[in-house]
Amino acid sequence: MDLNAAIISGSSIAGIPLGTDINALVTELQKDNIPFVETTFCTFGTTFRKLSIADNKVIVVGDDTNRVVRLSCRPGYLGKSKSTFFPGMTVKQVCEKSLKQLLIHGMIVVDGDFGVFFDVPEVYQGQQFDDVDEICQLPAEMALSELHVMEPSWWR
Repeated sequence: MDLNAAIISGSSIAGIPLGTDINALVTELQKDNIPFVETTFCTFGTTFRKLSIADNKVIVVGDDTNRVVRLSCRPGYLGKSKSTFFPGMTVKQVCEKSLKQLLIHGMIVVDGDFGVFFDVPEVYQGQQFDDVDEICQLPAEMALSELHVMEPSWWR
């Protein structure tokens, strides 16, 4: 695992590719003495495994077939997507660095690339932001602390 690795849209974070067997990843983390916390959660009848790695800088989610289906990173992760986008950017920074932003399902997709996206916090400075339609409705200084990688068809 490499906390400096580029974030590759629809593919990987920290050098961990989507589709990896989460059991093999756990074995590798244990072998390399990389600390992680494992939890489970259920959504719509499917049980998912979640690995929080490197003090929550990298999050890996595996489905009930043990296939990694989502990768996330948070501030402290040093890699970037397209040499530009990284966790912890503000809404203003994202708007300045991209040509187009789409707010969909509580996520910000930049420049039409659905393989990598920012999570919009539901609450920011005590105000709810769980029902917004356009990025201009978000505070410019709002930090977008989670960047996710999934297969580009996630939103359908």
